[in-house]
Amino acid sequence: MSVARARVDTDADLVEALRREESDAAERLIERFGDRVYRLARRITGLNEDAEEATQDALWTVARKIHTFKGESAFGSWIYRIAAN
Repeated sequence: MSVARARVDTDADLVEALRREESDAAERLIERFGDRVYRLARRITGLNEDAEEATQDALWTVARKIHTFKGESAFGSWIYRIAAN
């Protein structure tokens, strides 16, 4: 017997806060994803300074383009795709 489980989006609160442009939303984004995005950027760029700039650019892009996030994938996956590009 198979039991279907609903996927819980643990980042839904953050997505909505970003969409509503809440004053602390960007800070919450950085707290939740900053380190992980930095580590990805560091692996790609190989340099701390470039990784810091790429992280800042990626998170800024996420905040600016949050209205294009459709929820078809996990929010973290969407962020990592932006960072990798």
